[in-house]
Amino acid sequence: MLGVHIIWFRDDLRVHDHAALRAACQNAERDGAGVLALYILPKGTRFISRFLYDGLRDLQTALDRRGAQLHVRYGTPIEVLSDLHRAHRVLSVQAHEASDVSQVDRDVEAWAMRAG
Repeated sequence: MLGVHIIWFRDDLRVHDHAALRAACQNAERDGAGVLALYILPKGTRFISRFLYDGLRDLQTALDRRGAQLHVRYGTPIEVLSDLHRAHRVLSVQAHEASDVSQVDRDVEAWAMRAG
């Protein structure tokens, strides 16, 4: 595989009408690369709410129907993305557009620029 385009599911756990997911799939098709669906749980998370558990389960079911797998990882976004980049050569990271840009978003953007 030539690398992966990551679709980072954060707040929006649906696949229907998901612009970031569509962009990741289009980029992967253009590049002959793969798509890696990702959800990141904060480091130290021991329990998740029933609501989140059900949402992740429903997301996995929707991805299964499309021949994809959800990768759930623990850690900070930078740690997780760095590990995935070493293992798979990350070509892009797509995420649902947030209404405001957080420090995490700025940190991930800076990491992406450094990682190439």
